[in-house]
Amino acid sequence: SGIPGSKAIRERVTPYVGKAQASHEDGDIDSALRLLSEAEGEASAMAREANARYRLALQAAKNAYAVRTVGAAQAYIEQALEQWPSSVEAQDWQVRIAKLPEILLEYRKVDEARAGSDLRGEETALRRIIALDPNDTDAKQRVRAVEREIFQQDFATIIGQGWQALEENDLGRAKQAVAAAERKKPQHEETLRLKAGLAELERIQNRDRQLAAAERAAVQDDWESALRAFEQAAALDPDDGSATEGRGIAARIVTAQRVIDDFLAQPDRLSEPAIARTARKAIDDAAILAALSSRLDTGSRELERMVEAMQTPVQVLVLSDNDTDIGIRGVGRIGRVEKRVVELRPGTYLFEGKRKGYRSKLIEVTVDGGGASPVEVRIVCDERI
Repeated sequence: SGIPGSKAIRERVTPYVGKAQASHEDGDIDSALRLLSEAEGEASAMAREANARYRLALQAAKNAYAVRTVGAAQAYIEQALEQWPSSVEAQDWQVRIAKLPEILLEYRKVDEARAGSDLRGEETALRRIIALDPNDTDAKQRVRAVEREIFQQDFATIIGQGWQALEENDLGRAKQAVAAAERKKPQHEETLRLKAGLAELERIQNRDRQLAAAERAAVQDDWESALRAFEQAAALDPDDGSATEGRGIAARIVTAQRVIDDFLAQPDRLSEPAIARTARKAIDDAAILAALSSRLDTGSRELERMVEAMQTPVQVLVLSDNDTDIGIRGVGRIGRVEKRVVELRPGTYLFEGKRKGYRSKLIEVTVDGGGASPVEVRIVCDERI
């Protein structure tokens, strides 16, 4: 079924195959092979002939369809399908040809509507034709001409109503006019111009709404929301000074707040001199903006207190047995002591004790800033090896 004339080919070669099978069963291999070769030759010749008849009939059906000859088109497509019933292309053309009488009926309606000056009726009939045959270029050209004529009758009225609504700042009526114009002619120049006018009015009103929202958020010290609103206002109107200026201020406040919050979230880092210097710079940078944000002001003050606390050395009392050699990794050696006070900046330290013949000891000590509680470390190597 996958080639033209397959049914006739099967009927022709079946006797050959039967005889070849009988010869094979009788042990006459040569006769069996000869019969199969003859069957193959017959099948090839028939396939070529059937394919040629199929192609000729299919092309004749297409030609008849092009000149709108219903009977001939139907006869030729039946001949093509007779040669190759499972051909998808021939089946598709059979469906198209079956619609041809309906298409011709619609063309008669087109002529009648044109004679009666019924442009909408003509357009309806032409669109039915295009729906039945999307490849009908004549119908497509004619429907475009009819659209232009209909446009002259009512499209100008819709456009005029739309511009009047825009002049009166009536978004509701303007949107209705644009929707009506888009239904008539979505890509027409006048539709696009009216749509652009509507977009401009919406843009201006949206910008004003975003600016108002930004101001409200700023008053509430919600600078994240204020920044988003200012950014949207600036995107809507890049030339608006209040939008761009507000965006800049809000961005600086938000950035400063995030930097301050980051330091506050990890106070242990502030014991490092380099980090402390960076934190102090962040405080200085935020100072001029703190007057606009109470949250930024509070955060800056808290960070300033933390920096001071984390940079202030804390006294640590080290207790031992005068035999254990004590050191602080990354800091230095204390030596053998019974009692000694050392000063360390807040942070986490590893105290290490060593003594010959005894196991070494490591003690991790966290020194808190702000003098919250005294720090005492006892380290004695008292476990023999």
